[in-house]
This record gives sequence, C-alpha cells and structure tokens, in this order.
Amino acid sequence: DEERIGLKRMISVIFKNDQLLWVALVMLLYNVGSALLTAFGVNYMYLSFGYNGTYVTAFVAFYALASIAINVLYPRLAAKMSRQKMSTLAMVTMTVGYVMFFVFGTMLPKLGAPEMVQLAVILLEAFIIGVGHSLIYMVITIHLTNTIEYNEYKTGSRDEAIIFSLRPFMAKMGSALQQAIITVAYLAIGMLNITNGISEVEKKANMGDITEVVKTAQIKEILTNAPASISFWLRVIMVVAPVVLIYICYIVMRKKVTIDEEKYKNMLVEIETRKGLTEE
Repeated sequence: DEERIGLKRMISVIFKNDQLLWVALVMLLYNVGSALLTAFGVNYMYLSFGYNGTYVTAFVAFYALASIAINVLYPRLAAKMSRQKMSTLAMVTMTVGYVMFFVFGTMLPKLGAPEMVQLAVILLEAFIIGVGHSLIYMVITIHLTNTIEYNEYKTGSRDEAIIFSLRPFMAKMGSALQQAIITVAYLAIGMLNITNGISEVEKKANMGDITEVVKTAQIKEILTNAPASISFWLRVIMVVAPVVLIYICYIVMRKKVTIDEEKYKNMLVEIETRKGLTEE
C-alpha cells in the first residue's frame, strides 16, 4: 500500500511539473542508451579477443574512468560553459568515440593490427565515449535538481524526496527496457546461441562437471566458430542503438527542458520574493 501511495504521489508530482516530466523522459532515454555499450561490450570483447576476463575488466574500467574524470572536471567546465554548450560538447565527444569504435573495430582486424594495438584503441574509444556519456549525465542531473525549485515556483511545494526518487525509478525502468533491446538484438543477429552456449559451459564448470581447462577450451571453440557477421552486426547495434537513443535524449532536452541558468536565477528570486511577502 505504501509503495502504491508513493507511486501515485510521484505520478501526481510529475504531471504537475512539466519540466520534471520532460527530464524524466530524458533520463529514461539516457539510461537505456548509455548502458548498452557495456551491456553488449562483454560479449563483443569475447568475440574480438577471446574469452579473456582481464580485457573485459579493462574495457569497463576505462569507461568508468571517464566518469571519474568528468566528476573532477565538471565544476571547471560549468564555470566556463552553459549547460547547453556542455551538452553539445558531450554529444560531439560521444559521436567521435562511436565513429572511432565502428571504423577502427571494422578496419584494424582486416589490416592485421596486433592484438594489443586493437585493445589499446578500443580502450581509448571506451574512454572517449564514457566522457561524452558522463558529461551529458551531469547536465541531466543538474536539470533534475532544478525541477525542485521549479516545482516550488509552480506549486509552492519542493517535493525533493519524490523528485530525487525518480532517478533510481528511471534507472530500473531503463534496465528493463535495456534487457528487452539486448534480447531482441541477440535473437536478430544469432548471438543468443553463442551466449547460451557459453552459459551452459560455465554452468557445467560451476557444478564441477568439467575442469577450468576444459571450460576455457570449449568456450574458445564456441567463439572461434562464431560467424564473423555476428561480430560486425553486434558492432553496428552497439553504435546505432545508443547514438539514436541519446540523440533523441539530447533533442528532447534542447527543445523541451527550458530551465537554463538565467531562468533558474529568476525563479529563485521570485521564490524568495514570495517568501518575503508571506512573512510580512
């Protein structure tokens, strides 16, 4: 009952706050789009470099490192650039990263580039994409925070707890949609047979039916026998799906999220003025 009441209250707050409604949509699109790189990335790394957990960890780590870098640099960027300019910079950076990911991911293996060169390039790409993702996420987070004052400006109530609870709620919803996209994509390109095969081998190893050596050999065989087209189409999906979703997120944010720095300051002045009149 408490959860139902909480959800009703959340919906009520969202629909009374037009800016929060648009920011919620922006968050959902971002959550789904940004998570696809690492969600698909594990199996992409296996197809590209074999069953090597260290490479997968490095891929995820470089992507995460970008988030740390942006958290450190954001105050300096915010002091010099508007949120609109930062979101545009984020999109340009992200696009460069994804273009590199597709072009080099396609060309380097054909050119016979050494494995470590290919790995270094893909880690760099993960970092560049991560910078773009993290920067636009910071802008979205600020927009979400601004909807608290906007809520007070419109309704007289801040509703901070409800508004901030929207972030994990959108993350959960995004995760569910992400899983649906992954399942459909894997079915479409024939990847599901490979992932199921790997899972079955890992299950046998966990139960003690086969040794680690046998497990590694069997998974290597599954990956070696995978058609080259699967790796190509997985790379296409890893680029197209996130880029489309995050560009829609960016367009919605530019067109519908109207609280910029100037409007935010004006709202604060108006709120304080109203409080002063009430106290009198």
